[in-house]
Amino acid sequence: MKKIEQQERTVTLSRLKIEILPVTIVGISPLIFHRWDEKSKRMILDKQLKKAVKGRAVRDPQADYEASFYKDKDGDIAIPVLMIKNAIVSAVRNVEGLTMTLVKGALFCRGDADGFAKVKYKN
Repeated sequence: MKKIEQQERTVTLSRLKIEILPVTIVGISPLIFHRWDEKSKRMILDKQLKKAVKGRAVRDPQADYEASFYKDKDGDIAIPVLMIKNAIVSAVRNVEGLTMTLVKGALFCRGDADGFAKVKYKN
């Protein structure tokens, strides 16, 4: 076997220009939350796994409404920052000269320790 010589090379990385941009998102239409509750997710999974279907339980519209919100550890209405990032990345498809892959890698949305951003929501 032929032995290959290894050459040492130095790679210099320039410092990243990291900026923090606080943003307030103001909607132009009502904000509709739809957090999937555990029961619904379990029912979908059971159907995919072809498990037996149980009878329908009595619905409680108020409880369904309350369960549809994402909430942070303090119980305040919040939204996962990953959803905000995905919305921004998705909107890039309408911007000439930018790619979704580039923005997805370059953008970091910071929330609280659990990954949520507070929402000022009016019922």
